[in-house]
Amino acid sequence: MLIGQERTGKTSLKKSLKGENFNEEEESTVGIDTDSLYFKVSKEIWKSGKVKEEVEFEPEDQFEHLAAAKVISEFLRKQRENLTGFQQKSDSDSESDSESELESHDGSSTNISRYGSTKPSRNIESSHGKLPEEVARLVEKMLQEEENANHEDYIYSVLWDFGGQSVYYETHPIFLTEKAIYILVSDLSRDPDKNAIPPVKTGLFENKVDSDCSKTNLDHLDFWMSSIYSLVSADVRSSQETAPNVVPRRLPPVFLVCTHADVPFDGSNARDLALKTYGFLQHKTYKEHLYKDVFVVDNTKSGSEEECTEVKRLREEVLAVAKELQLTKEEIPVKWLRYENKLRKKHDKWITREEAKWIAFEDCGIQEDDEFSTLLNFLHDQRVVIHFSGSPELERMVILDPQWLVDVLKNVISVRRFKHTEHPVKDLWIQLEETGILDEKLIDHAWRDLLDNQESHKSLIAIMERLSLISPWPSSKDSKQYLVPSMLMSPPTDDVLQLLDSVTVPSLFVTFASGRVPPGLFSRLILHFFQWCGEEWKSKVSPELFHNFSMFHILPDRGISVIFWCHSIAIEVAVYSGDNDEKRVDICRAVHWKLRFILECMRKEFHWLNNVKYDMCVCCPVCSRPGSVKCRDHDVRGCECLHFLSESDLRQRQHCNRQGRSLLGDRRIRVKQFECWFLGGEEGEGAGISTNQQLQALHTTSHGGSLGAKGIFPIEGKKWKDLALPESIKTSIQSIPLNSGSDVKDIVTQFQEALQLKPASLAIPEPETKSMIRDLALRAKSEKRDDLVRHLRDITPAGTTGPLLNEDMSVGCMPYKQYEDLTFSLSGGDEWKLLAERLGLSQIQIRFLDKRVTNPSDVVLSAVGKHRHLSVGEIYDTLVDCELPAIADLM
Repeated sequence: MLIGQERTGKTSLKKSLKGENFNEEEESTVGIDTDSLYFKVSKEIWKSGKVKEEVEFEPEDQFEHLAAAKVISEFLRKQRENLTGFQQKSDSDSESDSESELESHDGSSTNISRYGSTKPSRNIESSHGKLPEEVARLVEKMLQEEENANHEDYIYSVLWDFGGQSVYYETHPIFLTEKAIYILVSDLSRDPDKNAIPPVKTGLFENKVDSDCSKTNLDHLDFWMSSIYSLVSADVRSSQETAPNVVPRRLPPVFLVCTHADVPFDGSNARDLALKTYGFLQHKTYKEHLYKDVFVVDNTKSGSEEECTEVKRLREEVLAVAKELQLTKEEIPVKWLRYENKLRKKHDKWITREEAKWIAFEDCGIQEDDEFSTLLNFLHDQRVVIHFSGSPELERMVILDPQWLVDVLKNVISVRRFKHTEHPVKDLWIQLEETGILDEKLIDHAWRDLLDNQESHKSLIAIMERLSLISPWPSSKDSKQYLVPSMLMSPPTDDVLQLLDSVTVPSLFVTFASGRVPPGLFSRLILHFFQWCGEEWKSKVSPELFHNFSMFHILPDRGISVIFWCHSIAIEVAVYSGDNDEKRVDICRAVHWKLRFILECMRKEFHWLNNVKYDMCVCCPVCSRPGSVKCRDHDVRGCECLHFLSESDLRQRQHCNRQGRSLLGDRRIRVKQFECWFLGGEEGEGAGISTNQQLQALHTTSHGGSLGAKGIFPIEGKKWKDLALPESIKTSIQSIPLNSGSDVKDIVTQFQEALQLKPASLAIPEPETKSMIRDLALRAKSEKRDDLVRHLRDITPAGTTGPLLNEDMSVGCMPYKQYEDLTFSLSGGDEWKLLAERLGLSQIQIRFLDKRVTNPSDVVLSAVGKHRHLSVGEIYDTLVDCELPAIADLM
């Protein structure tokens, strides 16, 4: 996948790799350009199409023949090396097995590498004469090749060229995959430190230039690297012990390629300029994705006799990395390749999942639903097909032509230049361009040449809604309307910015570990918040929407608004409370919680946000100018050098520790000014999240009602239940010896005798007896006698002993396997809803999660756990209270 800034030479680099002639007038890629044909990854020119001839045979069973031929070829080669011949066994069962393996046409017993390597699954005992004629011919050919040259397994790939226009940054993340090699392209003819050419968006009558964009050329590289970093969880690392110096430490690997080596900026040395860019990226959190060197390329030599040596080296190094990747070594059933071949021969742009399943079951010998789902995921990871999961709307369509889906999406998230054919809908184009509102009639017009039926239309609309590219917009017209955040081109007006400057509440900032706001996150955040305002606060006033800026009038009768401003490094959140100073704490904390809830949901909902790590911060009042969020040195709002302080930072110290700034005498931070966002003292330990009832109470106050003394956060977090046992009983329990040599049954007997418990009291314990058992289990864990706790679980009802884990442990620190078992068990049915309600989620929030993500309990625990301390003991007791003791005992 080729990625990078607009007009940096990505398409020309693709031509260089493929040996095609350089075109000085090369047009910029619009959206994404996908190659439909495979090419062989090699040290030579990458020629597309050859693999299609090699792989797509006409005979129905060619994949099995090819696989059998390779298996036998490998076997004969090894036998020849060992100076031994075929051994005919007398065991008829073995002979029958091997014959069935070779002659089977369902491919079920033959595996072949997705990239060309094969391994025999058992010894070959068939004679050469028993093979089908086609297989025998292939075997003979392979053996001749073995005699003439060393056999080399081939790796095949396709090329995706991502356009650099910012308008497509909303859709690009949908197609990025962790199962790829990335080539990040930089232009050496541009000063890396200077502002990049402002983004230009096509308008109906004239182009729109984003003159407010202050991104440098290096910032664009930073943006793309941050996008890759957000794709994969932190534990996905290269495990190549055999070639640690070849593959980057973190996957997917990224090659930095600097083009325009023939015309470097200001006559500089091209290599030195490239190293400066490479060094900039090496100081970032994503540095482990980068390949160990940078490539300096002159694309003008493409197609000529004197090819650029760096292009040759790039091919060699890409091949070396590809050979070491685990995905090129994995073996897959031949029937999977056969299935891919079947899909490629279809001429449909998409088919239903049911039709895709029918082909797999009827034509390719796939019989299990689980295998079919795994196969679809495999092909999706390779971008052979596009198939989204997570909801019935997303799962319905299996896209066979990824380029078609790219074209479908770009036709409604960008404006066409005016032609006479656009005249009937020109007013709708103008509406989309100026307000970001997309009319259903315009969708029909834009898709008329791409879709052949209304069924496709409805399915794609559903997909775009679930991917948060669009959202239904209230309309009084006959046709439906949708909000398209990526089409918001106008900057915020001066009066809106003046309102922001008048906000007295310090802004909250959402910062990210990658150092950049991930692509597509802000627009989707705005859509979710917009839906919340309509559902939970019933606000009927339309929000003020601009490019990277939104203002929501959540309680218009009280003059209360929430403002979002997306900077390059953080999202700023401000609350304008008017004259409602006494309510601003409640409002800020409700917004804080909702923001965290939405972000956790998005992390689980969108694959490209899997690795997003964020924090809620405030801007250091010592480093920034008073009354603003501008740094003292550069006087730029949202400047990248701003010093952000998280809640944990403020708890640890109350002074600015930033070094290398202007000389400052008083470095003290008056923490009280941030109490509207962060909870302090005992309140911080116990405060929970807002419920629908309290939010409604806040809404009621806008009509003259009064808000309860506890405000938005009445639900207190808790540690595990107080056992409340008399000291005499606690002393008796403490006196029971738990040395490592004691048998668990003997310990239980002593426990019953010391506390005068009847034998049946453990099977059906009274509340006080449960507390005694819990106390014994606590002591057993403290003395590392988990075997005693397990025995107690065998002889007492579920939910009695307490968790095996430390009761005070944060839920987020649970061992992965136990956390996975817990959340999967809760999300298998509606059990998670009971827990969510007990933890304070409103019914609207629960409905929002329902069927949106595959593991909603994970979102609930993550959101609440990041908002306040959520202990293992609290969750255990809550599950028991919800009458889910068996699930509680998973902890």
